[in-house]
Amino acid sequence: MDFLPMLKRSGKLPIWLIVLCSAIAAALLLPRQTPFPYRWQSGQPWSYHTLKAPFEFEVLYSEIQVQADVQRVNAEHAPYFQLNAEVSRQQQAKFVQLLEEQARISKHDAQFDDLNRNVSTYLQFGRQLLDHVFSKGIADPQEEVLKENPGFIYVASGKEERRVPIGDVWTLTTAHDFLTDTLPYSTLRQPEFLLPIIEKVLVPNLLYSDSLTLVSKRQKLAAVRSTGASVQKRELVVERGEIVSAEISQKLDSLARRYDAPKGPEVLLGYALLALLAYGVFFAWLCMQHPRIVQSEKLLLTLPVLTLASIVMISFGNRVAAAVPLLIPLYAVPIFLKRVYDQAIGLATWAIIAFLTTLALDWGIGWAIIQLAGLAGMLAFYRDGQGWKTRCIAASLIAGLQIIAWAGAGFSDRLPDSAWTADTVLFLMMAAGISLVTFPLRHWWKARMVET
Repeated sequence: MDFLPMLKRSGKLPIWLIVLCSAIAAALLLPRQTPFPYRWQSGQPWSYHTLKAPFEFEVLYSEIQVQADVQRVNAEHAPYFQLNAEVSRQQQAKFVQLLEEQARISKHDAQFDDLNRNVSTYLQFGRQLLDHVFSKGIADPQEEVLKENPGFIYVASGKEERRVPIGDVWTLTTAHDFLTDTLPYSTLRQPEFLLPIIEKVLVPNLLYSDSLTLVSKRQKLAAVRSTGASVQKRELVVERGEIVSAEISQKLDSLARRYDAPKGPEVLLGYALLALLAYGVFFAWLCMQHPRIVQSEKLLLTLPVLTLASIVMISFGNRVAAAVPLLIPLYAVPIFLKRVYDQAIGLATWAIIAFLTTLALDWGIGWAIIQLAGLAGMLAFYRDGQGWKTRCIAASLIAGLQIIAWAGAGFSDRLPDSAWTADTVLFLMMAAGISLVTFPLRHWWKARMVET
């Protein structure tokens, strides 16, 4: 079956528009943030189960303290200049070359007798001067960053940095003034011969570094936010009944901030692309294998509406409590759709819901395992013609399979501590009970769809 003509559906809602709208709606409805499900107070006992770290996280300072420190860091922030040691080496080598060249040229000039007899002394003294000047750092006075500073800069040399008032930053003019003031007091007989040679090799070696400025600010901000300590995955955070100390409260607050951290628009884009892929493959398969459904707009729209409604229920339940989504029997979807369409469409629709919500939930792998167990039980134990007694036995078997899956996911560390509780078992049993309603409702569902 060629599905390309189906995409046009002349005079009807095009398939591509249904796919696109379904993907965008799913991306908007999927839970992108799991709220921290605990409330506590310092000095009071921990009223929940024993909590272990679901993942590794840093212990952070309180928001009040962080805000004050961030203001201080911003006030003290200044541009960073890199002291380039390579410039000093290159210019000193050039100085040696120029001085030796001067000595060679003036070898027979009596005016340079002292220089010719003591070349090594002049070289040593000149290099000492250059060492001192370049170690202070020479900046370009035209550098715009020097004019836009809070009165000081940071000079970085290797792993060391120092804060330098803007008035103490050397320029070529400052270095020249230093040389003219220093050379007359040297022990050399003709120090004035060094000045023009040294001036030729003086160049700025204090260079503004945009990357170093940004990195340093990030590091300082990170230092005021984090204590430097971290809690490893599965490490004990607080035991049930334990008094919440200031240290424990700080760990809990740090963990809660990890849960509540806002996520950028790229997360929404990622969900939209994955949802577009899932819906695109599903509807392409539907066009090729079930053209009758494609031709019926009501039948066609039932599928995305059903998946989006399930996603809304899961998203809402995930905000109420971590284990509530387990109460939603997604494995009932194939039973609803089996009589209206066929079992393959029911399974495909269920797969879209399970796939998208597994991506969205923080404990997605555990969610997928539990839902797969429920689906397997539903397809294995529910048959046509069953009485209520048989259905109750089947529901119990389904709940048993899910509880086994829940235990396996929990012991293998695929569920967070918030879902690793006895309450989850009760939710799974209730979900299996609710699924009993699915079986008789399928006849009502079929009748309604036949009428339309």
